[in-house]
Amino acid sequence: MSVNSRFAIDQNKTKYFGSIFHTIDFEVSRSITKDHYLYSGGKTKNRNVGVLFIDNDEHKMSINDLKTIKNEYGCLESTIWRQRPKNVDIRIKSKDYTVSRHEFFRIIETVDAAIENISKSYQMGTLY
Repeated sequence: MSVNSRFAIDQNKTKYFGSIFHTIDFEVSRSITKDHYLYSGGKTKNRNVGVLFIDNDEHKMSINDLKTIKNEYGCLESTIWRQRPKNVDIRIKSKDYTVSRHEFFRIIETVDAAIENISKSYQMGTLY
């Protein structure tokens, strides 16, 4: 299940937000079990819950990876909103990206939505 529906976004209409804005998405894995969500440490620490797409790169993510991105870059949100820099440097899974501030906010929103979708699926009992 796609979080942002990247294939439905017209890239000509989103050029203002940045060149890779339309490629940012998270695809939730169809084979997530409740063990992926419950046991974020130990043996299940690196089990993939989905794939984060940025600029045609695929990053397999565990729930810990998503929470790390949220904690690491979520605190920068208010600073970037106030200072309005043209570009922001971020690192995801040992790959560096220079993104516009709109793309930065899109990445944070995508990660938040992915964590929320997975946790709601767990709460509703739809994880096996």
